Amino acid sequence: MSNSTEDAAREAFRGSKGDGVATTLIFGSIVFFALLAVFIVIRKRLLHLYTGAIYHSKRKLSPDLAPKGWLDWIPRTLFYSDEQMLKTHGLDAVMYILSHRTQLLITAGVAAYSFVVLLPIFASGTNDELATGDASKAVGLAVYTQANLQDNSLKLWAAVVGAVWLTALTWFMLYRLMQKYLQYRQIVRGEPSERHYTVMVSSVSVASEEQLYQYFDRIEPGTIQATHLAYHTPKLDKLQRALSKAVKKLAEAEEYQRRKGKPATTRLGHFGWICIGQKVPADSHWRQQIVEYRGAIAEEQNRLFEKIRSGEAVPEATRVGFVTFRDMRTAQIIAQCVVGEQAGQMVTQPAPEPHDIYWRHLHIGQVQFYIRSAVIGAAGFFLIFFWAVPVTAVQGLSNLVSLSRVPAFEFLDFINRQPVMIQTIFTDLIPALVLVGLMALLVPIIGFLSRCRGMHTKTDWEKSVFKTYYYFLVVNVFLVATLVGSVFNVLRDLLDVYSFNGVIELLAISLPEQAPFFMNYIIVKSLSGQATNLLAVGFLFKRLFSGGFRVKQKPHDKDGLPKRFEFAENYASVLIIWTLTAVYANIAPIVLGFSLLYYTTTYLVHRYKILYFNVSSWESGGSLFLAVFHRLMVGLLISQATLAGLFGIKKFTVGSIFMLVLFAATMIYTIAMNKMYKRPVLYGYLMLRSSESNHSKNFTDSYVQPSLAPVDGPDIETGAPNSPAALEAVEPKLQADARTLRLQSPQPENATDRSKPTKIVG
Repeated sequence: MSNSTEDAAREAFRGSKGDGVATTLIFGSIVFFALLAVFIVIRKRLLHLYTGAIYHSKRKLSPDLAPKGWLDWIPRTLFYSDEQMLKTHGLDAVMYILSHRTQLLITAGVAAYSFVVLLPIFASGTNDELATGDASKAVGLAVYTQANLQDNSLKLWAAVVGAVWLTALTWFMLYRLMQKYLQYRQIVRGEPSERHYTVMVSSVSVASEEQLYQYFDRIEPGTIQATHLAYHTPKLDKLQRALSKAVKKLAEAEEYQRRKGKPATTRLGHFGWICIGQKVPADSHWRQQIVEYRGAIAEEQNRLFEKIRSGEAVPEATRVGFVTFRDMRTAQIIAQCVVGEQAGQMVTQPAPEPHDIYWRHLHIGQVQFYIRSAVIGAAGFFLIFFWAVPVTAVQGLSNLVSLSRVPAFEFLDFINRQPVMIQTIFTDLIPALVLVGLMALLVPIIGFLSRCRGMHTKTDWEKSVFKTYYYFLVVNVFLVATLVGSVFNVLRDLLDVYSFNGVIELLAISLPEQAPFFMNYIIVKSLSGQATNLLAVGFLFKRLFSGGFRVKQKPHDKDGLPKRFEFAENYASVLIIWTLTAVYANIAPIVLGFSLLYYTTTYLVHRYKILYFNVSSWESGGSLFLAVFHRLMVGLLISQATLAGLFGIKKFTVGSIFMLVLFAATMIYTIAMNKMYKRPVLYGYLMLRSSESNHSKNFTDSYVQPSLAPVDGPDIETGAPNSPAALEAVEPKLQADARTLRLQSPQPENATDRSKPTKIVG
């Protein structure tokens, strides 16, 4: 093939990138509206599944909140107020929606400037008039990017103004968002919840709950309601998991008998699932298992309680305790004080919600945690580079035509002979789908690695997953995809360039041309991805293969319900779109249109799933938002650094210096916001706590470890003639009431009334 023919083919391929975006958009739209129609029909038939958050919420929500019509879920989802959401779904949900809405508004504001000012200015450039074969020639969608402007052009000042507008708007909107966060955080911290009366104590230096009580009673006499030490009880944990499994299996057996009209059977032995063990009636077998497990649990609990009563050292005791006070003000003060007699001992912090605690991890000390974190960090570091290999392959797939021009890849020349539609499917649609799938596969891996670190709370685990996943997305989706795609796009020309400046100039031309790749990525996530998310395809298949779609409305039947909304995964997924939006806002403004599409569809889908679908089992009180704020600023900083580098490559030195100044100003803004809001958000205002009076609240048993809580009667409501009564008749009377072991302190008559405001003099 002659050079002129190669150049013409290359320009035709670059120009077809717009066709590839159109192909992806058409495909995504068809999938979106098809799955949306399926969702509307299925939601009506399986209303108990798609409104599970209403019927199974811990907040006892009214069933009237659930939309029951064909399309009324759309307006009810969109117009559900933030204040009402705070009451019914908690601060985690509210802050996710608010941050999403803020990014949508910022993108809309930036798009208004970009579409009116930047696009016409970029389109008026002259690089599209260069001769065929010139590597600097802008073709296709590149005509509407910075690639169409000549080096050191005065028109680049429009991009500088756009960057200033993006920065100023982001600063203003995030300041307002932080103010709203602080306001809602104070409302939440004023609620009479057990976590607001309790402090969590790490590196405990005492050996018993009585000593823990006496230690803190010396600091604040007469204010303690209860003290608890955590114990490492792997045997009890294993027994309780087995008990939960038996209860679930019994419920499934009775449901099977109700639906089929015949008793269910099961096989005995470890290999019963492959049809080796003896077949027995399932209901009687699992009832007997429940009785045996409850007896074993009670016996193991009594053994541990006897050790505690004897006053001997208990090997199972961890170095973590919980102290519950009679008023929130005292708990707030103690949480911020240094109460240990030696550095690193008796470290206090606000207690998490009981359901937020990983009780099985509390025995993991600081040294072991740091060792685990170092090992997991190293594994994550290598995973980033390992994952870059398939991402590089994806970029190679999207640049098949460019690679076919390289002698080593001449066998790929067949792609040039295919129709444009086939080319765009292979080079635009499929790479975007594969990249979305690759990034989705990372979530369970990162979740497992974060859990192996030994976090004490689910909130800490969620933060770890969010931060790790976000940086994985930044490295692989943005950095690797951009750099590798830029190199592949001009690989044939790079082989003919022998100067560093020539390489840089080629990459400067290629960088804006990566915009179509990210447009395809955003379209796939906006349409196909969100339609699949709304329909909850994975959950439906799980229900289908685990006993059908009938979800029994009983307290013990939680396995058939959707889990808590994946805030960590979804925050990171939304923020990588924010990063791409901020980076390309002043390089290839057309990306903003697809970003608006993404934020619009995800806003509707995620609101619905939070409000009606996902069942929240614990609350962090919006603790994740501070980490989200910092990643929003990271995205803005990346955009400023990228633009500064691009201006430097295009020999626009003044603009590059201006962007570095803007970068420094954003760093100062981030530090100032963190210093201003971190402590008020974490602890709240003291005077707000000093006026509350909730002495009637009894949280004595709130932080009883689940494995040590008393095992009550059967938690099964089957309605069968031989149900609970038969179990209660034979159940061993070994139950120990854990509450008798907890220390309670009567309020002294002369104790200071801490519900009254403290008068500050001077």
